[in-house]
Amino acid sequence: MTLMADWQTVFVVCGPLLVAYILFEAIRRTPPLTIAIRTCFLLYVVGLISVTLFPMPVTQEEIAYARGLPQDLQRQMNFIPFASMLETLELPARPAAVQLIGNFVMLFPLAYLAPLLWPRINNLARTVQLVVFTALTVEALQFGISLLLGSRYKSVDVDDVILNVVGGCLGYLAYKVMAPYLSAFDFSRRTHRRRSLAKD
Repeated sequence: MTLMADWQTVFVVCGPLLVAYILFEAIRRTPPLTIAIRTCFLLYVVGLISVTLFPMPVTQEEIAYARGLPQDLQRQMNFIPFASMLETLELPARPAAVQLIGNFVMLFPLAYLAPLLWPRINNLARTVQLVVFTALTVEALQFGISLLLGSRYKSVDVDDVILNVVGGCLGYLAYKVMAPYLSAFDFSRRTHRRRSLAKD
């Protein structure tokens, strides 16, 4: 049995960097709530990378093992809208729910947090563009890595993109609902930098 690089590896590598970032922001006297929101976003990005690109075979033995898997055990590719969704609905309730809900909520935090951190994204059109770009980038990376490895280690599925975008739109809707309660805060780095320059 092979031991591939997994999400734990990603967090071990990124953990010290996140701690260093928090300390850096604390030294700059960034408001604690702002640090918390930015840290949540960074944790989300790390988690997104971990879930979408890992586990990944990294050694020659692991790659050879992945290439040697029977075709019916390897991840498949789907470019037909709603085809894999219909297949997923035929699965038992629990795995079907995990599969569909997982893809649905994957970019929800991105669409919720991005407008908080970057005011220029504070509209539906730009948020949808960001979500679509992110979803397509994930699928493209999975496809490209599969080609490099010679094995479909992750699924490449247009239905994933559809669910990601719908979930992202819901995330933006949640942001708009909470926006009046968050209007007193400014989490963007640009504003903090301007305030620092003004003090100097």
